[in-house]
Amino acid sequence: MAKYESIVLGDVMANQVDVKTLRVGGDPLNGTDATALVTGATITVGDEAENSINVAVQLQDGAGNDAAAIQHVLCYLSGDSGGDGVCATVPDGDVAIGTDGTIICEHVTDKVFQIMTEADGEFDLDIGEAGGIGSGTGSSPGVGTLYLVVVLPTGKQVVSGAITFAA
Repeated sequence: MAKYESIVLGDVMANQVDVKTLRVGGDPLNGTDATALVTGATITVGDEAENSINVAVQLQDGAGNDAAAIQHVLCYLSGDSGGDGVCATVPDGDVAIGTDGTIICEHVTDKVFQIMTEADGEFDLDIGEAGGIGSGTGSSPGVGTLYLVVVLPTGKQVVSGAITFAA
């Protein structure tokens, strides 16, 4: 049976531990201190232009600063403001990278994406929809209101504001 050892270096304050350096196997995680881990995101939903809405994402480190390195995150489009589940209807105008980042792969076409950010922790998606808002079901065309959900490396999810196309 293997022997496991756990050491926490840092300050213990009330019910939290302020970790100065997170180590795995004796090496700093990703060669950085714990404040460099991505723990947040700011999502900006733009205005609709020519049946497309740009959604920009800036990842943030544990200190609340903009991430200063390439990051990889999972993203999906949801029909729920809390990010509960993947949307039922695919936008009919395609989903593509705007000016920052790269879609590494689409797990589900135009719904679920693996994204690589730019070196400054940014990416943006252009979401196209020619069918208008509708409800996304039955005789009501369109995708309804969408939300971009960014799943951070910690497992935390950050949900955008409403992405709603004109009727």
